[in-house]
Amino acid sequence: CHPVKSPGYFITKAAFALFKTLSPSMEANIVAENEKEMIPNATHFMSPMAATASIINISKDEKSAPTLSTTARIQEDMRALGGELADSFTKYPDMERRIIWRKKYFNKITNLEKFSFDTD
Repeated sequence: CHPVKSPGYFITKAAFALFKTLSPSMEANIVAENEKEMIPNATHFMSPMAATASIINISKDEKSAPTLSTTARIQEDMRALGGELADSFTKYPDMERRIIWRKKYFNKITNLEKFSFDTD
């Protein structure tokens, strides 16, 4: 594994500032090292899907889940989570405005910590 060559401090800092503006809850690490050596494959960028997904639809059960297909038009719906996410459906009846609000909501770490996702 070859170390990644950095484009320079100021360019890197400017790029990270731009990324953090677009996704404030993003975690990034391009230089991972301990006291003695570089840690291979430790460079990473992570951003929560709830803050970046185009549309999220949460269903309580399979019967109420939308049918998926290549032509399906899924509607944003997070009412099953309750609280502010359920209220956003009436506060922002326009789906585009609701999506913008949801992305801002999940850009806050404190809001992200309230939820988890498990595939089991």
